[in-house]
Amino acid sequence: MTSESLTVHIASAGREWLTELAVLSAAHHSTVPLNFVIGGSIGTEPNLLAELLRSGNVRIEVAAGRAHSDWLDHWVRETRAKYAVFLDSDVFFRRTCWVSPIVKELEAGATLVSCHLRGREEGVIEPVRGAVTTAMPRPSPWVMAVDVAHVRETGASFAYMNTVQDGEILAWDVGGKVLEALNRKGLVTRSLPDSYGRYYTHIGGMSWRSAPAAGIEPKRWLRLHEARIRVLYERLAARRSGLNP
Repeated sequence: MTSESLTVHIASAGREWLTELAVLSAAHHSTVPLNFVIGGSIGTEPNLLAELLRSGNVRIEVAAGRAHSDWLDHWVRETRAKYAVFLDSDVFFRRTCWVSPIVKELEAGATLVSCHLRGREEGVIEPVRGAVTTAMPRPSPWVMAVDVAHVRETGASFAYMNTVQDGEILAWDVGGKVLEALNRKGLVTRSLPDSYGRYYTHIGGMSWRSAPAAGIEPKRWLRLHEARIRVLYERLAARRSGLNP
């Protein structure tokens, strides 16, 4: 297991208290030293996350309007690190050490590791436009890591893509084309076991739909409520450990 620091990349979705929770809980529940890069798309993130910035291991990049998948593509192009860890901004951790299973797979030769790799699924409703699609195999990008050089060499984008084939809409969600390109080259991609779900909570949908929207499912409300409690706990833990002044 590496003792070197890893860089965790988080594309913020405009709810900075959730981004703060993602950073604080990830750092708190890791035995591996972590640095964080936050991708801000609204421009005010440095002010809203000023306390995190003072910790010294957080950097914020701002590019107004840049989408989630665009941030992932940008970081793969620009990072000098061997591995890059990606988290959604609405993920928080509750068990130590969440990063160890990921690093283990990367060091064993995996070029992409996801909390869950999904197979081909028919009759999937695309959530933004409502189209009925066949979802192609894809990673779950909310907890994911890659071997940067191998992903960069494929030239594949993390962007959502679709095409019509014989009257059927084939859709590759975020990371789907990257997964396909790595598999086509015969490279190793790994899904973490179902038991890994005990390490984290993913609220879901916070980057593309509002929290108070009508019809929000009860489970998501409960996750959001838990997050509001957790952020207070993580702020206190961070102050006690000296992460934040």
